[in-house]
Amino acid sequence: MPAESGYSTPTSSVPSPQKQDLDVVRQQAGIAASEAGLEGTARELAINQAVTNAEAFNSLLDYISAGIKTSSGAESSNQVRPSVRREDVRVSIQMPERYTGSTDLSSWLRRYENTANSAGWDSRTKAERLGTYLADDYYESWDAYATKTDFAQDCKIMLNVLARCPTDATLERFQQLTWNGETNLAVFLARAKRILSEYNSKLPSDRQLSQASMDEMILDKLISMVPGAAKAELRRQRPSKVEDMVNIVSDYSPEAGVATSTLQQLEKRLDSKLQKVLAAVSRPLSESGQLEKLQQQVQALQQRGNGSKGRSFQRKCGICLGSHMTKDCPLKQFDSGCYLCGGSDHIARNCPKSLTKKSSGDSSRPSASGN
Repeated sequence: MPAESGYSTPTSSVPSPQKQDLDVVRQQAGIAASEAGLEGTARELAINQAVTNAEAFNSLLDYISAGIKTSSGAESSNQVRPSVRREDVRVSIQMPERYTGSTDLSSWLRRYENTANSAGWDSRTKAERLGTYLADDYYESWDAYATKTDFAQDCKIMLNVLARCPTDATLERFQQLTWNGETNLAVFLARAKRILSEYNSKLPSDRQLSQASMDEMILDKLISMVPGAAKAELRRQRPSKVEDMVNIVSDYSPEAGVATSTLQQLEKRLDSKLQKVLAAVSRPLSESGQLEKLQQQVQALQQRGNGSKGRSFQRKCGICLGSHMTKDCPLKQFDSGCYLCGGSDHIARNCPKSLTKKSSGDSSRPSASGN
């Protein structure tokens, strides 16, 4: 059984490995990259990595064969040389981490398949060893339901059992995708393309979208999330290649490290809080509540005035009858006209809304000059 981070070539019970055809490897890697939604530079890097792994594998087989021939020659000339056994050679090819459910299962299966292809595993070998890289309940599900002989069929079974996603839910995943300006744009577009392709594959054959339609949907989604200048340029050019989209957004977003959508959300939250504060500060009291509050203050001032009856004042306040000038009354509401209601045809002590009249029942007070 192979270790989690490496791959051991088949033992003597398994047919000897053959050198890989680099053209076939390049073609398979290109197909896998397209299925993963990779384009341009990212696609070329994936293909080149697969070819490099295949070349290393072929070189290792050449080295093993040369060692075996050298060992055989040494034995014929009675020289003692260490034998090289093909089944004991370990090829260092990093396999994916055990699947624990923390990532998307379909994405993890693609990584597993691509790495296994680079190691030269056939479909049966990939199916047999899949369970080695599944943790806990995922291994139990694989052991119970997988064929362990057909990798493609086992992938369908595992996805249906462990990660079944209805058509509408897949579309919702696409609609909820967001780009915050910090994630690599090419990675975001590849993820959007993969999810939309998954949604399209679940539709009936007569209702499936064309590739051009899906490209337009992805472009429209990108346009809705980029800054204004890039938005206008994308609408004008309507690019179809990922490289062109990335270039346009990069050209019109020099501050790529700033998350535009995040800033917009922060501005909205701050504006909402500011509006609430302003509303609380400027909200007028209801007329009844204001009158009640003013009456309580008048009564308090009158009580204080009653406690000093021996004192005489030249003029009492026209609002609360206190010992201060009307213009200095703490209950004054306006700075001009009537200090109580703002009217220009009377003064505070003659105001129809005078609180002193309501509290004392005195409806006729002399109107001295001024308020």
